[in-house]
Amino acid sequence: MREADIATLIVSFAQIIGLIVSIAGDGPVVAVICGIAGFAAIVNLFLPSGPAAAWYKKLKLVAAVCGVGLIIFAIMKVA
Repeated sequence: MREADIATLIVSFAQIIGLIVSIAGDGPVVAVICGIAGFAAIVNLFLPSGPAAAWYKKLKLVAAVCGVGLIIFAIMKVA
């Protein structure tokens, strides 16, 4: 397994955990986890893995934009 594949698995896992926690929890810890999940979505955009199909690249771009939204949501929740 390449390093990029391992990094993709890590950021995908962080996104899944962030989504579950953001739905199930409340408080400043949830905001921090949401921010981490958003950052993971942005990092996943730059990882060179997955199929080369155009729909997959668009999906990664949409996930990164949603990640920026998650980070903004986390900042607003903490402040």
